[in-house]
Amino acid sequence: STNYGFLQSIPRLHNSRDGENEPLQFSKFAMACQPSSGGESDDRVYLTKIKRSRLPILKRIFRPLLQDLFVFKVVNSSFVQLGINEDFDTLQKYFGEWASTLSSNDLAKSNMYATATWRPIIRWLHDLILTAYDVNQRYQGPSQSQAKLEDDSLRKNAKLETLIKFCTEIEDLPKAFLLAAICTDAISSASLQLEQKTYGKITQVECIRPWEELLRKLRTCLLVSLRLGGDVCPPGGGNDPMTVSNVERPDMFSVYSWIARDELYLSHDNRVIMALESACVSSADAFYPSTVDGDGDRQKTIIFQSC
Repeated sequence: STNYGFLQSIPRLHNSRDGENEPLQFSKFAMACQPSSGGESDDRVYLTKIKRSRLPILKRIFRPLLQDLFVFKVVNSSFVQLGINEDFDTLQKYFGEWASTLSSNDLAKSNMYATATWRPIIRWLHDLILTAYDVNQRYQGPSQSQAKLEDDSLRKNAKLETLIKFCTEIEDLPKAFLLAAICTDAISSASLQLEQKTYGKITQVECIRPWEELLRKLRTCLLVSLRLGGDVCPPGGGNDPMTVSNVERPDMFSVYSWIARDELYLSHDNRVIMALESACVSSADAFYPSTVDGDGDRQKTIIFQSC
């Protein structure tokens, strides 16, 4: 009966296909689960390592984050029942996989638009960070080395480092940019509280810095992709997609090739190119995407609308 009650608590998907709007059968749920490898005393239940098999479950669990603030805690209750509500790396991984299945419009609609009053995704990430702090306080070990390990773990969770890595590998650059902006907002508010709770041991500036750097990298990738019409194939005719992680590899793409192709696509007349550069410098909307000039909310909106 406990299992049945848990399955009933997993949200249904509205306006979905393939029978996802129906109650989840226990057999299908069980096939998507696997026990933890921590021994007999470890009663945590994880979803299968096969991504395509766990995605239908993740879609059901995270669906309330597209609705309103009053139902987003259903997501946490599902993970509590599975016993993995304190495995923050896994929660970030599952969240990232679910978010990658959404369209950019769905992701933005409840979190970035002016009508998005409650922003449940941001609130869920915000609560995940503060819960990590509560767990850190509960499990602080007696020895100095244990305490340092716990503090390092808290610092990692406060920055949502698992999601940073996930965003660097997303091929859909507008979606990666939007998800990174959402994570930055969540970390900004949660880390401000952490700074107060830890008396400055963990600071807001420290937590959001890697996300601001990631947003700058994504802006640069978006600019290149838009300028070249998505034709950013590396030299030699490879098919590797443009992601932040791929661009950071020294042997993958050539910046000089991008610049040359961009100017050739624009014009073979150097005077036209110089005129465009002058117009960009004098424009009130122009900014360098790889610098702090693009960190403001207005610039984020310009980038997103350009996509």
